[in-house]
Amino acid sequence: MFSANSKNIQNVFELDAGNWTLQPNTELELPMDQEIVFKGEGIKRFLVITPDVVETTRVGSRGLSIVPVRFGRTFIHIWDAEKRWTFHIRTLFATQVKET
Repeated sequence: MFSANSKNIQNVFELDAGNWTLQPNTELELPMDQEIVFKGEGIKRFLVITPDVVETTRVGSRGLSIVPVRFGRTFIHIWDAEKRWTFHIRTLFATQVKET
């Protein structure tokens, strides 16, 4: 599970061979005050299943920004130049985040 619980405002998840081993059941915990940017080769399209939970914005041709807007769960499919990625996203309140 990838947890975006650092003090940084933006976290980056690379769509690369190393992270491909986490597919297809990659779970992400995303606090309400965080953003995650997916970066990969030529992101062609994406599909958010519950769009009212997160706001999704393209960042050029290689990036996709995800920002929580409501507490809940959703999942997103991202198609890059080579494959489809699937992420299960759970948005969290700050009090639910475990310090590491």
